[in-house]
Parts: sequence; C-alpha cells; structure tokens
Amino acid sequence: MSHQSQVRANTLRGFGQFMAKRGIATDPLLQEAGIAADDLTDDGTDLPFNHVAQLMEAASRACGDPNFGLSFAKEYPVGGMGLLAFLVLNSRTVEDAMRTFVRFVPLIKTPFKYSFVDGFEGASICWRLVDEVSHGYKQIYLFGASLLILRLRQLAHPNWIPKLVELQVSPLHPTADVQNILGPNVVYNAPHYAVHVDQATLRREVPQATPELRTLLERYGERDLAGVFPTEEKLIATVRSTILEIMGHRRISLEAVARDMNCSARALQSRLAAIGASYEELLNEARKIRAEQLLKQPRGTMTDIALQLGFSELSAFTRAAQR
Repeated sequence: MSHQSQVRANTLRGFGQFMAKRGIATDPLLQEAGIAADDLTDDGTDLPFNHVAQLMEAASRACGDPNFGLSFAKEYPVGGMGLLAFLVLNSRTVEDAMRTFVRFVPLIKTPFKYSFVDGFEGASICWRLVDEVSHGYKQIYLFGASLLILRLRQLAHPNWIPKLVELQVSPLHPTADVQNILGPNVVYNAPHYAVHVDQATLRREVPQATPELRTLLERYGERDLAGVFPTEEKLIATVRSTILEIMGHRRISLEAVARDMNCSARALQSRLAAIGASYEELLNEARKIRAEQLLKQPRGTMTDIALQLGFSELSAFTRAAQR
C-alpha cells in the first residue's frame, strides 16, 4: 500500500465535534491512525490517505456504527470541502454541478479518477481507485459516496434519491439512513463507484446559485488546479495514456482528453504549451504507438485500423503515416 496518496485535512472537518457528541475522545483514535491533532487545525494540510481511512475505521469501531462514513457525511459541514464545495453549490444546474465536481475534485486531492458519463436516460459520476491504496477500507469510501449524494440532493430536491448507486464495498448494515440516502437501488461489490442521476434532475436549475460569484470562484479554481497538476514528465505521460485509453472506444478530441483529466481544454493546452508540448504532437505519438500495435495483429483491414486511430477515412491515415 502506497503512502504517497494524500487528501486534504478538511476531509476531517468537524470530526472532533462529531465524536464529542457521541462521548468519544478523538486523541486515542488519531494516535492509532498516525495523525497528529495539530494536523487537523489547518485545512490545507495534506494527510496520508490511508491514515485518514484507518481513522474512520477506528471511529466506526469506537462508535459501534458499521455505517460510520454515511453518518459522518450527514453531519459534515456544507462548505467543508472549501472552494470545491462553493463551486458546486453555485452551479447553474445539477448537471453543471456534476461536471464542475469532476473538473475541480483534484483540488481536495484524492486517489480516485472521476469521470462524468453522459447517457440517454441521464448521467453519472463514476470513480475508481488509481493509486495503490487498499480496497479493504469501507468507511472513507462510504463517506465520499454519501457526501456526493447529499450535496446533489441539496441542489436538486430535499426528497431526491439517485437512480442507481454502485459501490465497490460489501453490503452495508441495513438502516433507515442507508435507505434514505443511498436509495433502494444499490449495487454492492461493483467494479467501480458511481452515482446515476435521471434526466429530469440533471435539468433542474439551482435557485441559490450566484453567477457572478461562480465566475470569480472558477478563476480561483483554475489557478489552484495549476498547482496540483502533474509534473512535466507525468503530464505528458498522462495525456498520452489518456489518448490511448479513449482511442478506439469514442471520438478523440482535445475536449474529451481534458474532460477525462478533470480540467478544461484551454487549461490543458496552456499547460502543455508551458512545457513546450502540444496536444497535436502527443496525439500523433499516441497514434503511432497504437498503429504499430495494430499492424502487428493478423486481423483487421487498413480501414479498420484508421477508424480505431480516430481518422475519418483511410486516406487521412495514409497521409499521416507518410509524414
């Protein structure tokens, strides 16, 4: 298990008060998880993800609450996630809020890769672990899923429930809160985490949103994203691998790559330009890598290969190959 994955200390905003209401001292739990009490006084401090996960597991045992992550999410402060929270709450519609969350979630640091998936009957936020952290934890994953659902409910309607929830964890202890927050349609031991939202909810406007404030917050968000973006070599490798991941499955574009990397197309272009690279160069490199792989396979026509590489026709592939 890697100790490199980190989360912001504000993930534990209100943890002490939550435990105090239940008559449980936090110091022994923090010590058990390897977290210093002073680390919780600064929301900007980075904490090892696995230490925070261990703390929530210890808190679950101390409280005798098998669904501690859900219970903590219910009482988590509205603005606990800082800038990310206020960007989401000031989105124009529920769909805009979901897209905003996926775009700016790197601000809180997380070992998950999030994506917004559009569909005919609605849309979903899906996420999966990308770092070497344990799947054995339960409470921190339940906390994240429950908090996302509760914030969407805050924007949509007090009685809204997701169309479907997918969790990679084992079935939860059945309680009224599980039913009220996650809803009746929950898939456990799923291949990923996901919250599915119906089409009508996506279109709901957020009445409390302030467009002028949103514009200002977005400016700060883009600035802060630049500070957590990958280093030069990692950025190039990430763009290239994202292109290869998209290739053959859906249309390749700068916008699609940026969306999968949780940033805007303009921001990605700017960051590539700052290190002397470009999306077009990396796209061509990725196509060359994939073309060499496909040409070694005995099956498939040249037209099939051209389409898998994202070319609209064989002649475009031929010209690129000649270059």
